[in-house]
Amino acid sequence: MFNFIILLISKMRSQLAVILAVSVYERDRNASESPFGAWEALVQPLQLLLIFVLIRVGLKLVVSGSTPLVSTNLTTVSSELYFDPITFLVTGIAIVFLFRNVALKSINGLKLKAPLFYSRVRPLDILLASSLNDVRALATLSVITLALSWCFNWTFQFDRPGLAISAYLLTVIMAVGFGICIAFVGQFVPALKKIVKRILQRLIIWTSGMFFATFELVPQARPLITWNPILHGVELFRYAINDSYPIPAISFSYLLICSLSCASFALILCQVNESMLLESSDD
Repeated sequence: MFNFIILLISKMRSQLAVILAVSVYERDRNASESPFGAWEALVQPLQLLLIFVLIRVGLKLVVSGSTPLVSTNLTTVSSELYFDPITFLVTGIAIVFLFRNVALKSINGLKLKAPLFYSRVRPLDILLASSLNDVRALATLSVITLALSWCFNWTFQFDRPGLAISAYLLTVIMAVGFGICIAFVGQFVPALKKIVKRILQRLIIWTSGMFFATFELVPQARPLITWNPILHGVELFRYAINDSYPIPAISFSYLLICSLSCASFALILCQVNESMLLESSDD
């Protein structure tokens, strides 16, 4: 038993070294092709943040005039009671675009194929390495933004860091699994990739809670969006920062089941025919 544990740890360390090496290779390659260099991974999420700040301000102005889905009860509290607008948006972007970026890369197959010349590198290693770079970029943006917010407000609050890390990891697992499943099924139903990338992607984003809090919606409207596991990841991440933040109809178990289900199906498909990941789609 002891020898098995030692062998398992050794295999895991070797696998992690491969993924880290490929992630560094991809990051350097992308930096050489970008005018921003190594800052490219942070510039793109920052641009999105600024755009969505303007969108959220516009939505607030529209909702203040007409609120068909938002409760009009005068005793209802707003998300601004728990977070400033920037922190609220960052917590949403950190989860939503983590899923989006990782899932789209998995759906498109492998754009980075050079590391496959090494027999130790597998297609799944490249997808995980690419996901790791997205995790680093969005996690860095989140930490920097939260730190600046804490400095300006003279408050520091991070009530459940373990839950925040779990939400991040489960989002990555779900995104990789979801993307691989769509990539495999898309080989037989090509239209599915277009549907997911151009229609379902937007539906998932707009029901992800990036612009709104679940408790701000009337109870009748919540079932229309709580099917989305990304919404659960977003709201749990916010709850991890401030555990007084209300999360009605949000479940960690639901996020966990969705992530493990996607990962399980993806591993089965990879075991059947991993070479299908080598095919990319530019449609």
